[in-house]
Amino acid sequence: KDSEAKYREIFDTMQEGIAIIDGDGVTVFANPAYAAILDEPGAEAVIGCSLADYFSASPELDALREALGRPAGHRESNRTSRHELPIVTCQGRRKTVLFMATPRYYEKKRFAGTIGLMVDITQVKQAESALVHSEARFRELTELLPQVVFELDSDGYITYANRYGFELLGFSPQSLDAGLHLLAVIAPVDRDRAMET
Repeated sequence: KDSEAKYREIFDTMQEGIAIIDGDGVTVFANPAYAAILDEPGAEAVIGCSLADYFSASPELDALREALGRPAGHRESNRTSRHELPIVTCQGRRKTVLFMATPRYYEKKRFAGTIGLMVDITQVKQAESALVHSEARFRELTELLPQVVFELDSDGYITYANRYGFELLGFSPQSLDAGLHLLAVIAPVDRDRAMET
C-alpha cells in the first residue's frame, strides 16, 4: 500500500500528461496534468472521451489514430510512436502537443490499448517560429546594408554573407557551400596580422 501511494503521488504530481487509452481509443485513466493540457477541470472530465476529439485535422492525426487502434499483429511490440499534433482544447485554445503512444497488451499479445504521454510544446513551437521570423528579418536587413556582413562558425568558416560581401570580396554563395574560410578572403600579406587578432 505504501508503494501504491508513492506511485499515485508521482502520477498525480507529474507535469507531463499520462493517460491509459483502451483498444477503442477511449481514455479510461488520466492524471491531472493530462486534463490540464486539454484545459479540462480535472482528470474525471477526460475519462470516457476519445483523444481524437481534441485534435485538429493534420497528417499526424491519422498516424496517431492508427497507432492508438492498431491491432498487435500490425504493430511492433512495445514500440513507442511520437506525434507532434495541433489540438483545440475544450476552451477553444489552440496548442501543440507532443504525444507518445506505447501499446499495451493482454496475455497472448492481444492489443489492449495505449499508454499515452502528452507534453504541451506550444511555447517551444512559438519560440521556434519567432526565431525563424527574427532570422528572416535579420537576413532582409543585412541584404540592404552597403557594408560587408558575414557570420562565421567556430572554426572560422563563413556560414553567411550579405550580397555586398559577395560583390566586394569576389566570391559566390557556392563558395560557402564548398567551405570558405575567412582567411581565404583576406589578402595574403594581411593574414598573419588577422590570425593574431
